[in-house]
Amino acid sequence: CPDCDGDGAADHDEVHFAAASDILSNIGTGVPQSLLLIAPPQARGEVTLRFTAQGDFRNVTEFAEIDISGTPVGVVFVNHASDCNFMPDEETLRVPAALFNQAIGSSNAVIRVNPSPDVSPNNLCGGVTYVTVFVEYDAIAPDDVNENGFLDACEGDFDADGDVDLADLGLFLPC
Repeated sequence: CPDCDGDGAADHDEVHFAAASDILSNIGTGVPQSLLLIAPPQARGEVTLRFTAQGDFRNVTEFAEIDISGTPVGVVFVNHASDCNFMPDEETLRVPAALFNQAIGSSNAVIRVNPSPDVSPNNLCGGVTYVTVFVEYDAIAPDDVNENGFLDACEGDFDADGDVDLADLGLFLPC
């Protein structure tokens, strides 16, 4: 991956954040699950949280509330999930950047999946229930002062060779 600013980090990783949990077992009453984010950057735009689960989610009283470091951000698996489906249930939450940034602050953050009281952690699915958590967003990078999604040091590097030089200009000159 290109590192045009020479800081040892891939440029894409400095302006885009993504994380995923392992399979978090079991999920149910008294057994919440969570994904720890180590010093996540502030979000530049909407944050996508995606959840997959296999468990006791078929009834309208069976769902999971989602919070980020104690700040409620939504509810998943309401009214359309299943009990132990062959394919896991999947749901996406979109969180506004302002709410996400407030919730994560400037330190580590925890995305917590809190099942409702009627979700049984082990009476279904052969005793194995689980949830996975995925998070993805465009980040505010300190080296992207104009907040256009590109590191300022990389703007103009059209041939992606790690520097801005006459070869980049040559790509726009007629042959």
